[in-house]
Amino acid sequence: MSPTVFREAGFRFYFFSREEPRMHVHVQGKNGEAKYWQN
Repeated sequence: MSPTVFREAGFRFYFFSREEPRMHVHVQGKNGEAKYWQN
């Protein structure tokens, strides 16, 4: 299960707690998905 952190303008922001050590967030919209890493 992937907890939703935030929803805005048709986008869902979520994460997987044990996916990898680098901090990042997934974003899902109607046309696809993206993964953003934070520095």
